[in-house]
Amino acid sequence: MSDTLISIGLYVTYFLVVLAVVSTVLFGVTQIVRNFRKAKGALVGMIVLVVIVVVAFAISTGEPYPAFGVGPNASRWIGAGITTTFILAGLGLVAAVYTEVSKMFK
Repeated sequence: MSDTLISIGLYVTYFLVVLAVVSTVLFGVTQIVRNFRKAKGALVGMIVLVVIVVVAFAISTGEPYPAFGVGPNASRWIGAGITTTFILAGLGLVAAVYTEVSKMFK
């Protein structure tokens, strides 16, 4: 195949991916606006997740690791991601234990 056909195929793929992302976001926003009462739980969950990420970012250090090519900004985001993962795993564990204990008393 020629390079021209491959380039055209890549541009068509990029366009279709962007179209899929835009339509997915628009569909989600439309459904939230139409059924706001049903979407409250999901919105609260998203807000809680954003708060957890902001707190994790605030407590993470920006210590650079030049041996790995990681600067201070990337180091801070990596630390925030790891801290967020630990917080969410802990919350999941607490929820699982709470569910099992509450089942024993019902």
